Amino acid sequence: MSNQSLMDWLLQFTDRDQLNKLIYNFVADIYHEAGAYMDAARCLALAGKEEQAADIYLEHHQENRAIVCLIKCKAYEKALMESRKWFEQLAENDVSSHVNARLYISCCLIHLNKDKQEAHKNYIEAREIIESEEYRKGCLAGNIWESLGVYGTYILRDDLIRIGYEKALSYYEECNPSEWKRTIQSYITAISFDRLLVHELKHQLELKFPENGEALPQSITNSLGMTFVLIPSGTFMMGSPEDEPERDDDELLHEVTLTQSFYMQTTQVTQSQWESIMVDNPSRFKDGASNCPVEEISWEDAQAFISKLNKQDGTGKYRLPTEAEWEYACRAGTSGPYHFGNCISTAQANYDGNYPLSNCPKGEFREKTTPVGSFEPNAYGLYDMHGNVREWCQDWFDNYPTSTVTDPKGPVVGKFRVLRGGSWYYSANYCRSAYRNRFEPPGRYSSTGFRLVFSLG
Repeated sequence: MSNQSLMDWLLQFTDRDQLNKLIYNFVADIYHEAGAYMDAARCLALAGKEEQAADIYLEHHQENRAIVCLIKCKAYEKALMESRKWFEQLAENDVSSHVNARLYISCCLIHLNKDKQEAHKNYIEAREIIESEEYRKGCLAGNIWESLGVYGTYILRDDLIRIGYEKALSYYEECNPSEWKRTIQSYITAISFDRLLVHELKHQLELKFPENGEALPQSITNSLGMTFVLIPSGTFMMGSPEDEPERDDDELLHEVTLTQSFYMQTTQVTQSQWESIMVDNPSRFKDGASNCPVEEISWEDAQAFISKLNKQDGTGKYRLPTEAEWEYACRAGTSGPYHFGNCISTAQANYDGNYPLSNCPKGEFREKTTPVGSFEPNAYGLYDMHGNVREWCQDWFDNYPTSTVTDPKGPVVGKFRVLRGGSWYYSANYCRSAYRNRFEPPGRYSSTGFRLVFSLG
């Protein structure tokens, strides 16, 4: 029986929505058994079991996702309690989280018909933060304005839906077409009662992403189940400004243009993905860690994996990212030390929290890797760009150019290959978007792994 025939047979006994929920619930059990808890929580939410999903998210310090699930299932008392606890733990410079926490508190108080003065106060404080941070432009500004639009849907305020989503779209258009597409689709759903506006938004969507097959898919999945997202071509400032805390001298700020879009793996290569191709697993942290990143990988090991995967999939397009591609994808339209903002917390990434960036709070030191996708992704949908394991890049290490460059690939020869992204073992400084590291190609370390790029050319 074909998959379609099976689906048609099952639909005789239940409707499609109910069938989808049953499937998601079944898949959630599989993910949970495999230790892929974030995927399990996501599937539980899609199965309509938001409160169970929230419990998993809370257990793994994903407060933002948990509170969203609780609000969606109208568990407002619990959502209010968790929002207040989360708010107390936030780093001062974690802008997006401060906005969301205040809006969640306001939303819950409104629905519970409690303390209207406190609800209004939290809303006003969130708006003030949003408007004061607008100077950042790019995807971070888009993120915090979108939060206002989502808040509008929670409390049925059409004006806030329009303001939040329109502002978010204006910023995403500058830095991330895939986020723009996702956001306009969410906007259409949120404003479905306004037929004229829906028609206008769908027209905008069709103009930018025509349905004639010309637009590239926003994500692809390969034979190993690796997911890759489209990273659009563009121009950005690579390196760090001279006033960035704890910057190094090799981070000279310069303009880079990438003329070709590319696909980047959403996660670091996992141990199970490595074993599918290479059989032997060299990783130090193996216990129940099939969904953790493979580590103890040299640059040469990564090349051997890529060669075998290209042969298996009948292509030559898998490779390591260039250093410029890596930083461009990591930043996702942002310009600060991290794509999260000026500080990073151990609730956002896996690094040694005993050593935060200057003027940022301390956190925990897990002393090992964590399953990929355990923390919030950046605006491109990439996980663990800060921390977990350092990632090999294709380039030989060299000093940056002093002028504008296009599609840089590093020198032809060298002694060291580039590593990016920080790790579970290192301080927050090493996790900065601009931080550069380097090792000889045969070097193997429990703090080092890799992720892949799939070329379009």
